[in-house]
Amino acid sequence: MFRPKLKLSWLYPRAYTKLLRKKSTNTIEIAYTMYDNGADTAKPPLMILHAMLGARMQWDHLAKAIQETTGRKVVTVDARNHGDSPRATEHSYINMADDALDLVQKLGMQKVKEDLPLIKEYFPSAELVYIEGANHWVHVDRPDQFLETLCKFLEENE
Repeated sequence: MFRPKLKLSWLYPRAYTKLLRKKSTNTIEIAYTMYDNGADTAKPPLMILHAMLGARMQWDHLAKAIQETTGRKVVTVDARNHGDSPRATEHSYINMADDALDLVQKLGMQKVKEDLPLIKEYFPSAELVYIEGANHWVHVDRPDQFLETLCKFLEENE
C-alpha cells in the first residue's frame, strides 16, 4: 500500500503554540463587551473568542448566562476585521492572538491560565461531550445544554 510521506509538523500544538507566542508589531484595539455584574473577582475571568466569520454579538445571550451562572467576569471580543473591531491589512492568527493578549493586559485580567498547561499536555483525559441535536454551532443549536456543560467544566477546573 502506498503511503505518501507528508510533513505534518504544522499539525502539532507545540509548534503552533511557539508560533503564536511570537509578538506581532501591529496590534490594534479590538472591540469587546464585558459582563461583570457582581462578578466574583476571586474567580478567573472567561474570554470568549468567536469563530471564523463570527462576531462577539453571537455570544451575547450565552455570555450573560455564563456570567450569571458562574459569577465570573466574561468578556466577548470581535477579532480584527470582524464585527465592530477596526479593519487592518495585517491579518493572521498571530495578530489576532496578540490583539487578545493586549486586551487581557489592558483590562488587568491577571488570573489568566496560560494555555492551561499546554491544554493539559495535549488533551489527556479529555472528555468528549455529545449534545443531542446539536451541530457545528453547539452554543447556538442547544444553548442550555452548552451552558450547563461549560459551567460544569469551569467549576471543575478552577
